[in-house]
Amino acid sequence: SNGADGNAANDIGSTTNKWRDGYFSGTVNAASFVGSSGAYLPLAGGIMTGAGQIRMPDNFQLQLGTSADMEIYHNGTNTIFDNQTGALIIQNNTSERMRITSAGNVGISNTLPGTKLHVGSGSGATVDTGYQVVIDSAGIAGLQILSATTQSGRIVFGDSGDNDIGMIKYDHTDNSMGFRTNGSGNERMRIDSVGNVGIGTT
Repeated sequence: SNGADGNAANDIGSTTNKWRDGYFSGTVNAASFVGSSGAYLPLAGGIMTGAGQIRMPDNFQLQLGTSADMEIYHNGTNTIFDNQTGALIIQNNTSERMRITSAGNVGISNTLPGTKLHVGSGSGATVDTGYQVVIDSAGIAGLQILSATTQSGRIVFGDSGDNDIGMIKYDHTDNSMGFRTNGSGNERMRIDSVGNVGIGTT
């Protein structure tokens, strides 16, 4: 039969011209379409060569696995990776770097994340699932906040009534640390750069 462009020279069975556009249904046997120019895509058992693009319309699903266990598509607004079974794992140089479990927990350098975000592993401690973020290490575990020398680093506490009702603030302009409660403007205690502590005074 002729190719989708109506030219017999571009027939699907040709070994000298790429087959352009087409539709498949049912089972497609392994084959390679060799193009005289541009890119071609082997259906199985080969590697795509040449330069070009593979473009699929919105809501066209690329399904992976014998039971469509993984689907990748764009719905017109967002790109969706829909993993139906097991965990979604991201590897680099054959080593796992991140995974999202079927429960929605994210592990970075952790294959068994115990809460919403679990970074690192090795402490041997049990995760308290009441906390959404865990930093885990067999060595030093920590959270670092970096700011410019003219700015401050802050840990802010909030609720539905006030999104910054409490604050711990390190001010890099004078190297002091302040503690604020019942409103971010209410400093209750300060430790200055030489270690003096003021309660009710700045």
